[in-house]
Amino acid sequence: MKNTSKIALSVLAAGAFALSASAVPITGGITMSSPGFTSDNPNLTLAHTLTLTTPVYVQADSGDFATVPIYPLPGSIVTMQNPLVVNPLTLPADPLWAVGQFSFTLSTISIGPVSPISLTLSGIGTIHSTIPGLSDTLGTWTATFNNTAGVVFSWSDVTAAGGVPESSTTLILLGLALTSLATYAKLRKTSVA
Repeated sequence: MKNTSKIALSVLAAGAFALSASAVPITGGITMSSPGFTSDNPNLTLAHTLTLTTPVYVQADSGDFATVPIYPLPGSIVTMQNPLVVNPLTLPADPLWAVGQFSFTLSTISIGPVSPISLTLSGIGTIHSTIPGLSDTLGTWTATFNNTAGVVFSWSDVTAAGGVPESSTTLILLGLALTSLATYAKLRKTSVA
């Protein structure tokens, strides 16, 4: 009986440690800009592709993104999928963009509003980070293309959604639950006998 209690306490302690070591969602926002873009048609309501003028760079950041330098500092240049296909609207290859220790994979994309001189793309996706302790996080993405003002992109976290669960945390919780059930069954069997 004493060994079973020790095993149960060890399992509970391991589970509590695993939960305390779990990653936290990425918070904050990042804004990127491009000096301009070209399209296959000057009337954006008829455009099929938009090609960004490089470099695409970080214009502003906050929260966890504060580790990314602001342009013109080294490390502020963004790797961006280029060109973007807007007619028919097509999800770009992954990642949509990457800078510093962050990258963004777009899951959905929509278009609108559109005028002859302006076009807005928006969508939802997952931000990834190589910074220890940060988990993949759902967020929104918006890009505004304007023939007179260039291009501005922004990303922000979806605070209501929370982080995407890590597979290792899920497995730890499953293992903890199964071990607890086995310990309970053994205790119950021992007390009946």
